[in-house]
Amino acid sequence: MKAQVFAVVILASVCGGLVGGALGKALETASPASTDVPVAGTSDTAVSPEELQLLRQELANQAREIAGLRNEIAAASMRDATLERANEGLTQQIKTLKEQEAAASDGEIAIGPAPSQSDLDNAVADALRKAREAEKARQEGIDQKKAQEVMQAARGRALKALDAKLNLSPYQRDRLDVILEDMNTQTIRLKERSAAADQAGTKFDWQTEWDSIVSTAEQSIRDELDSTQQTAFNAMLEGQGLGGILWAGK
Repeated sequence: MKAQVFAVVILASVCGGLVGGALGKALETASPASTDVPVAGTSDTAVSPEELQLLRQELANQAREIAGLRNEIAAASMRDATLERANEGLTQQIKTLKEQEAAASDGEIAIGPAPSQSDLDNAVADALRKAREAEKARQEGIDQKKAQEVMQAARGRALKALDAKLNLSPYQRDRLDVILEDMNTQTIRLKERSAAADQAGTKFDWQTEWDSIVSTAEQSIRDELDSTQQTAFNAMLEGQGLGGILWAGK
């Protein structure tokens, strides 16, 4: 029953809002109190610590995905609003010119000098520039999302490989998962800094920065292992390092 309740809570969190959360809470309240001892005469069994841990990890992954989607929606809304304002400004200028031309032909008003060709060219160029910037930002968002998906998959493979070789406890798996996730975050930031340096035409030592990120992550993992596990971990790193473990089988 716990597994069913957790599944509903995960679904509720994807739906977002108070209604989804209330649904999960209502089912939690309505569910019979679970017990770690199987009920005589039934086939129900207690949720094991491993299953509970997997459910917690799934819930955390769902929360991260929801947060990422919300950020993408917000960014897309801002880009659309910018492009819409640029389009409205250009449309209004054209409308004003047409109204002035019509009024002048009817003899109602005497209009001043029409905007120069240079002014019109600048207005069009500005609208196009804003549109290109919006499209570039949209594409960068797509590329970043793809990069995050690739690195999340690599993180999952690495954690699975480490668990198989080191026989990690549930606590150690959680700690190593956090370390690998932090490594992914720093890698994304490194790529952003490298791209900014390229655009600015400045020198950027990407390899040194990357080696520092990997070395820090490897030491953080060692700190979570006992002496036997550390020996096995060092053997895994020989010839490939943590980066090789992350991208093995890609």
